[in-house]
Amino acid sequence: MRKRKVFQLLMAVFLVVLILPSCTGPAGGDPEVEKEAVKAVIEEEKAAFYAADLDRIAATWVDDNSGRKVVIKGDEIGETIGTDAILENDRAALAREIDGETQWDSDYLNYDIHVYGESALAYFVSRHRATTAEGSMETRFRRMVHLVKKDGKWKMDMMTLYLIEENTYPPLEESWFSRSLADKGTIVLQEDDYTVWGCSPIYDDEGKVHVFYSRIPKDGSWLVNSQIGHAVADHPEGPYEILGTIMEGRGEGYWDANSIHNPSVYRVDGKYVMLYIGNDTATAQRWLERAPEANSQRTGMAIADSPYGPWTRFDEPMIDVDPDSLAWDGYCTVNPGFVKHPNGEYWIYYRAWDRFNDDRRKTGVAFAKNLTGPYVKYEGNPIIDKFEGVDGQTEDPVMFYYKEKFHCVIRDMGNWDWLSSLYLESEDGLNWSYPKRAKHQGHTYYDMPEERRCERDQILLKDGVPEYIFNACSFSGGGRGGAIRITIEE
Repeated sequence: MRKRKVFQLLMAVFLVVLILPSCTGPAGGDPEVEKEAVKAVIEEEKAAFYAADLDRIAATWVDDNSGRKVVIKGDEIGETIGTDAILENDRAALAREIDGETQWDSDYLNYDIHVYGESALAYFVSRHRATTAEGSMETRFRRMVHLVKKDGKWKMDMMTLYLIEENTYPPLEESWFSRSLADKGTIVLQEDDYTVWGCSPIYDDEGKVHVFYSRIPKDGSWLVNSQIGHAVADHPEGPYEILGTIMEGRGEGYWDANSIHNPSVYRVDGKYVMLYIGNDTATAQRWLERAPEANSQRTGMAIADSPYGPWTRFDEPMIDVDPDSLAWDGYCTVNPGFVKHPNGEYWIYYRAWDRFNDDRRKTGVAFAKNLTGPYVKYEGNPIIDKFEGVDGQTEDPVMFYYKEKFHCVIRDMGNWDWLSSLYLESEDGLNWSYPKRAKHQGHTYYDMPEERRCERDQILLKDGVPEYIFNACSFSGGGRGGAIRITIEE
């Protein structure tokens, strides 16, 4: 019976969505202005709830007591009829949830808004995370909100919430690294005709800062025709002079024939060493709908005496895939990091995609006695995968050796969220600690939308000490490079 009721309700909602456009005319005003006004009402209701302001909540709903709110969790359905009843439920929820001991974080993602005359429909996903000393819980709902325009103002008269995910998480502590970051970062690099991604900074002998970054044509793809760009400045926060493309695919017959992506640059033994991803799209697995070219990605190396080049590449990848295509790193080897070990060895960390087993991203390491290899993979790989109490993934490891420890900043992919970075440390570079927070979500530091990604972290060292963390920041017009100051309290 409950399943039937849920089905009937969903069918009713579907019919409303299907029929409403044909029953009403187009909006009288500017559609984009009306959409922004609709979104503002929804965001105001959210802000009012977390401010525990019932009067503000009431102002977002119709005032004729005709409001309706439905919450669907699996087979369970909760239905509240009447605006007064909705507000009374909110009052009880505020008393239960906004208690001064719980830290709330909430955002609404992927808005899809349609305006039809005096009516509007908004679809989006809402994410809510409650954090206490014992850990945190995150819920995600798919929402549909219907609004009507009365006296020139949009008001909600129906809201449907469908639970799509509910997870609990252990506590995530702040690390010394996250506490060292400045409150605000600076967007330092962007181009009109290219997406800027994965900025890797390094000082030269004259004190100038060189940034090597992925330069993707606006009509291109990171998997097909990414290039490596070069920019230089007198200060980490710029202004930067863009010197153009310094590396691109070498063409047919090379392992890095097409896309050159995600550079990571180091000073090693007096040389400038660039690790990067290259691929040959001729070997793409076209039968895969998602990222068919990813299987051809490998980790390569280029070396130069000067950051201005010329750069010498090699005929083979530094880190190739396992010959067994079903091995954890038998699909691709990407997003490399580097450390020269105190024992004199050269270590390359890399991320693989275990696509045909558990579909997880995992991190491994390979060692060499010489800078240019051969690199031998560690028998205990992967060294970074699952963490106790969570079931997400990680990618983009950046490693550095500082104060006689190995340090790792790595992107979180669903452990605590998808938009921040984790910090791990190790005594030996192989056995890593439980994660702490490395960097919060991008909107914490940059003027960017909450749902946008800020990742591909790279560390600028000055005399061996972390000075800045550079990021790839996603904006609607394309990626940009950002930098956040690191101030370490001794």
